[in-house]
Amino acid sequence: MAVTSEYEKERINRVNEYCKRLSNLKVGDVVRVECDSGLGSGGNNILTDITTKYDEDTGEPYKLLWFDEHAFDGRTGRAYNPPTAYYLDI
Repeated sequence: MAVTSEYEKERINRVNEYCKRLSNLKVGDVVRVECDSGLGSGGNNILTDITTKYDEDTGEPYKLLWFDEHAFDGRTGRAYNPPTAYYLDI
């Protein structure tokens, strides 16, 4: 069995907490949108809709989080449609 470093355990905990916060979002929540490049921000946006999409490989349902016309993957917080250099900072 592999030994996990304290750093790796903390990173896993941060990812799990992020995913939990993503799953708890609801329409009307205000979420900050950030850009990968650090050259700009989408600012604070209101979550306007949540729809369900199905994973092409597993068939498992997941949420698409909509901020007007810009959708984000509810599993990862990454932009689903262009511009794709954005992510949810929650």
